[in-house]
Amino acid sequence: MRSWLLALLLLAAPSLAMATTVHDLGAVPGAIKQPEGKRAFAEQIQGKIETTPLGTSLPAGLSRDAIVRLVAPQANASLITLVGAKPWAHLANGYVAIVCVAQDAVDKRDNAGTCSGRPEVALGLLTMAPGGTATLVARTPPGLLVTSDWTAEGTPLLYPSVSPVNPGNDNNFPPGRGDDEVAAFDLAPYRIAPGTFAFGLRSDQFEGYSGGGATFETLHLFVADGTTLHRVLAQPIYASSMIAGDWHKNGTRDHQVTESKLVLAIAPSMTAGHYDLRVRELGTKHQALLHWNAAAGVYWVPSGKP
Repeated sequence: MRSWLLALLLLAAPSLAMATTVHDLGAVPGAIKQPEGKRAFAEQIQGKIETTPLGTSLPAGLSRDAIVRLVAPQANASLITLVGAKPWAHLANGYVAIVCVAQDAVDKRDNAGTCSGRPEVALGLLTMAPGGTATLVARTPPGLLVTSDWTAEGTPLLYPSVSPVNPGNDNNFPPGRGDDEVAAFDLAPYRIAPGTFAFGLRSDQFEGYSGGGATFETLHLFVADGTTLHRVLAQPIYASSMIAGDWHKNGTRDHQVTESKLVLAIAPSMTAGHYDLRVRELGTKHQALLHWNAAAGVYWVPSGKP
């Protein structure tokens, strides 16, 4: 598991983001209001890794071997770190499944039991009737690395008020950087077109600061195109920072907690046969309407505007 590095950096959070100052580290969890931030704090600061959101408690009758055989047949079995699946309501007897594969033996040792360390990820849609055998509907092509480009220039995305600080890279994560971990399935009813549902996957990037750090979460949407799962959206959805401040005589230290959360909803308007996606930042007037790009088959791609 990649931990936050200690670096003498400060995150300048815009005033639009919600900031709270507490007087010791133990009070930070109470200042974090969003579940994304609570999960990141528990993992990065308290060392509590939760893989249930990725379906590691497999549904009855769906075995680890069957998932790997169907979703990631090309994977090196000795490097697999996590296998998960969850029921999916928008496909009869359907399931979403994931297989995470480490880059090498050292990477597996460091990230065993998680989907961390910028792994290769295989996703699949499966069907399995009660008492039956699982069959494959669609899967991602081999070699998928979950990447989130948080560079705002040239993209039609709405970005949180808390932005990455990365000196030397214009205060943005470098394009194409693999995310530090895949954190959860997001199985909200993303009906992107009549009769077409996408499923979501949440991934995180982390940065480290003196006495704290920051989390940047992206929502990825995938949809079946024949037998291939195709990513149609990578939308920044949450950001938070925890910055250490003044020391107190009793050895405790102030911490400033800042959060910015975006929500995505299906709009009634349509573009090229697909519903527009409305994204807005909670607590602000910031919002954007994302349109379908028929030529590229996406709402947005990590390399920039289609």
